[in-house]
Amino acid sequence: MSADIYFNWKQKLINTNYRRIQLRSCTDINDDLEKDIDRTFPSNAWFTEDRKNKIKNILLHYVIMNKGVSYCQGMCFIMFTLYHVFHVSDYAEIETLYCFHKLIEPIRPIYPLNQNDTKPIVFLDNLCKVILLKIHKKNILFAERLSELNIVQYFVISGLPALFANWYKLSDVIILWDRLIDSSAERTYDNIVDFLVDYFLSMKDIMNMEMTDILTLLSKQRELKLYK
Repeated sequence: MSADIYFNWKQKLINTNYRRIQLRSCTDINDDLEKDIDRTFPSNAWFTEDRKNKIKNILLHYVIMNKGVSYCQGMCFIMFTLYHVFHVSDYAEIETLYCFHKLIEPIRPIYPLNQNDTKPIVFLDNLCKVILLKIHKKNILFAERLSELNIVQYFVISGLPALFANWYKLSDVIILWDRLIDSSAERTYDNIVDFLVDYFLSMKDIMNMEMTDILTLLSKQRELKLYK
């Protein structure tokens, strides 16, 4: 699938007004980032060592520019996807970095500033309440079962930090993002909520599953396909 066709969400992120420059090579080291680089889309041969190094360089620039946030797990999946789409540009690295900043905005509260930061827990709790409320309007019994199992949070924390790019293969992620990404952070957040509501409603088999089976399903999330 050619990156040239990914225009819907791409055009909602890009800004042609910023100064187009090339990123310098960054020599900083981030241990968590180093570990995650090779664990991101590991079976996708498109991500060669050279491309991984370019992506790592972009992420290190992000870390330098955002000392408060630093690198968090999940970010690699977002950055890998963005770079795959923007790599055809003469300014691929700066465009990827710019769009990464913009794409992080609606999910920024899920990333902890430090080990003592409790805001992500509050954000997660409020998000799960919204999801359950919306599900309740469509299927009361299912919403009550999800609330009883208290599992919504586990699925959200599994996928949201990577904008669900860790759940599906790359080509499906790019399709999914057309549903999620909008020109404003508020609309993107609303789209994320609606996606999660539909996601859970498509998993009504959970009604009859034990907790251990549900956790097994969650652990195999990366193997699922977006469209069955």
